[in-house]
Amino acid sequence: MEFEALRQNWNRFGELDPLGAILTDAGAKGRWSPERFFETGRQEIAEVMAVLDRAGLASQGERALDFGCGVGRLTQALCDRFDECHGVDVAASMIARAESFNRRGAKARYHLNERSDLRLFPDDRFDFVYSNLVLQHMRPEYAKRYLREFVRILRPGGVLVFQLPAEPRVEAPAPSAATGTYQATVAIEAMPHRLVAGSKTTLRVHVRNQGAVPWPGGPAAPEGQHFSVGNHWVDAAGNVVVNDDARAALPRPVPPGEEESIELTVRAPDRPGQYVLEVDMVHEHVCWFAAVGSPPARVSVELVAAEGSEPPQARPHAEPGPVMEVYGTPRNEVVDLLEKAGARIVDVHRYDAAGPSWRSFRYVAEKR
Repeated sequence: MEFEALRQNWNRFGELDPLGAILTDAGAKGRWSPERFFETGRQEIAEVMAVLDRAGLASQGERALDFGCGVGRLTQALCDRFDECHGVDVAASMIARAESFNRRGAKARYHLNERSDLRLFPDDRFDFVYSNLVLQHMRPEYAKRYLREFVRILRPGGVLVFQLPAEPRVEAPAPSAATGTYQATVAIEAMPHRLVAGSKTTLRVHVRNQGAVPWPGGPAAPEGQHFSVGNHWVDAAGNVVVNDDARAALPRPVPPGEEESIELTVRAPDRPGQYVLEVDMVHEHVCWFAAVGSPPARVSVELVAAEGSEPPQARPHAEPGPVMEVYGTPRNEVVDLLEKAGARIVDVHRYDAAGPSWRSFRYVAEKR
């Protein structure tokens, strides 16, 4: 998407679910708590600094920049190593949340930057620039422009660390029901056919593994790759009005031929009317089972207004939800760009933070 659309898109993410947009997997328990979310930032920065220590590079100094800071998950953690830590983001909603989460006082400084460059910072300003899970969400021409800017604003001897996907993984076949993994029967027990609009309802969902491969579940399931039950809401015209409502992770592995019962708490859309509730299995970060041919459970539900409530105002169009796009930039192009910009490549290693569909790398460079 174009840069202005990108800015608006991430501003919307910041309004709706800023923590979940930054780290899309909250684990089996659902949404992030701020404490657990910011703890991941401390762990990540500690790991990055260990990489720099092993490479003989400075892992502390006067000023650090967290590019694409979101709500400040990494900016706050960088304050343990640097005298000034600056977070920059294109989304006003994210910067507002970062300010509200700030526990480091004037040591953490947040900047709204609605440009496709970093002109707000002078040359040779920072000892350290870091970016993770950010450049992948913008078109390569924008990512490359920011990479040049990173080198410009680093002081000589300053260190740059960032993550960027290179290309989709072509060795893995596209998900298919024929692989024996994504085949299920899904049934809803005693589903009510009338609900109050906007209300929450807990359902008991029965799922049976009809494939030939066990489904991972429970505490031993790989983080970010577990199987869950989830749901969508579809209106009478067949339009998806809530694409991703609720989740409930499998509490244990489910072998082929076995069944598991799971409680799923769904939230009905706010507007009364006739809807279809779709409940399906999902392999997190890979696919919904219905997308590869396994039928979900579908139930018609009438949503009624709460007693005594005012009728909703007519809206010609629902506001579209934000979209999380992912782009890759070939490794050789990234290395060539950094070297021409005046950086020395220290290390490039596989770092598959973009999920199983992408081959990603973490780059470490030093400004000459």
